[in-house]
Formats: sequence, structure tokens, C-alpha cells
Amino acid sequence: MNSAGGRCHDNARCESMWARLKEELIYNRYNASKTTVEHIKTMAL
Repeated sequence: MNSAGGRCHDNARCESMWARLKEELIYNRYNASKTTVEHIKTMAL
């Protein structure tokens, strides 16, 4: 998020958002141990 660089806390918001997205949209709805990468890619389309 920060083009100037050097601030690790700027990236924390993005990482938190992606973690929440994966937790709610993928891991809670599907059995993650049986889901393949190809299946996850087609869910995003």
C-alpha cells in the first residue's frame, strides 16, 4: 500500500483483509483439506 516503502504496518491492513477473505469465503464453506488449487481458482471467477 505504501509506495515509499519502509513501513511494515502499511501492509498489515491488506494481509488482514486477505486472511479474513480466505477464512470466511473458503475455509468455512469448503473442506480445505480436499479442495484443490484448481477448484479455488475457478471459485474466484
